[in-house]
Amino acid sequence: MRSSLRERLSRFRQSLKFHFFWRSFFFDRIYSGILRAGEKAAWLSFRILLVYTSALALIIVTNGIARILGTGGFSWAEELSSWLLLGAVFVGSGLALKKGLHVGITVIIEITPRFTKRPFVFAGNLFVTLFLICVIVVSLVAALKTPDKGTTLKIPLLFPYMQLPAAGVLILLQMLPFLAGPLLKSSDPEKYLLTQILPEEGP
Repeated sequence: MRSSLRERLSRFRQSLKFHFFWRSFFFDRIYSGILRAGEKAAWLSFRILLVYTSALALIIVTNGIARILGTGGFSWAEELSSWLLLGAVFVGSGLALKKGLHVGITVIIEITPRFTKRPFVFAGNLFVTLFLICVIVVSLVAALKTPDKGTTLKIPLLFPYMQLPAAGVLILLQMLPFLAGPLLKSSDPEKYLLTQILPEEGP
């Protein structure tokens, strides 16, 4: 009887040790690593977006001045500008996601009881994460298979097409904290909504 009780207590202590070890490992190591990866992806996205928008503005202004001077502008300016604009939109989507600026429907989360908010937020973020993975895979396959070249620049379309899967990876890294966040018991699930309610503007 005593040995059986001791064995049960020993197994209980072992399970507690494993439980706290797992919680410590997940919260301290995995989640902190996810946060660092998201921050680095946001940092890189901001730099890329800065380069893209600066180059885009320079090309548009230079091409406009060239047309005013009567030289007809640059034939490659329109094509390159469209590629830069496309890349800026994709990269900027990750930064908008991080700030909760994407459009979404949050009425279900707002009207449901508090204990159901966490699974709803997690399920929604999981769906977005799976969608991002599908976009990365499909766009990468499409980019690698394209044999075409640009009409004016004559460079392989592989390079502009690769902007989508590359930006998708950056967005995915910034999405992971939103996916893991609702799993934290001490966290507010509404904090990890991809659509944050903006403060009302004054008159």
